[in-house]
Amino acid sequence: MKKVLVLSLLFLGIVGSIGYVINFYPFHDSFSQYIENGEVITLEAKYTPEKIINDHRQELVIDEAHTLQNPILKFYPYLLMDVKYVHADQKPREGLLLWSQVDGEMVLDTNTWETSHGFEDCLLVKATKEDFSILNILAKYGGTTTYDQIAKELQLESTTFNTYLQKVIDKHLVIRKGNYLFLHWENPKIIVSPQTRFKQNLVKKPYNQVQAISRKYSRSD
Repeated sequence: MKKVLVLSLLFLGIVGSIGYVINFYPFHDSFSQYIENGEVITLEAKYTPEKIINDHRQELVIDEAHTLQNPILKFYPYLLMDVKYVHADQKPREGLLLWSQVDGEMVLDTNTWETSHGFEDCLLVKATKEDFSILNILAKYGGTTTYDQIAKELQLESTTFNTYLQKVIDKHLVIRKGNYLFLHWENPKIIVSPQTRFKQNLVKKPYNQVQAISRKYSRSD
């Protein structure tokens, strides 16, 4: 997968509100260097501050003792990756994928901002291809299945399989209880199509004063 852009998600920091816009900037430029150009490439804002305030005024301003702060734009760093992969129907596919550098999960849909669940755990322990051979089978069965079922699907020599299994257990990705194996996180969502469904268009917009959220994960992660 070729990493082509770093993306930042802008949140409207209105007290008690829920809004967002998204910004991109090239990964080879530093954040500060890029915004000095006076504009950013962004996904079109879904909500304006005025609409959020008007729609939620009764919730935000309960009485005269309550006031609204000015909106603040905050950049959340994402990677925008150009991906090519083989689909379950054995046909090649290609698309774009957003991956959060804050929570370590991929965005499935920019309309709902639904994300994967479980990849951050794997990033933290530097999960390998062999680890994922076991994790994917467990995820397919909703997070739990038997030792025998995984061994059957992997079709590995028992010594090799036991070595792989012990490594994911040692990394606290999998729990074993007798003949049953369990993923270490609830409601896994790691068997997903490796591309993001985009609902907004890319536009250029000027910036004012913005704040950047620190990255937790690097591009190499």
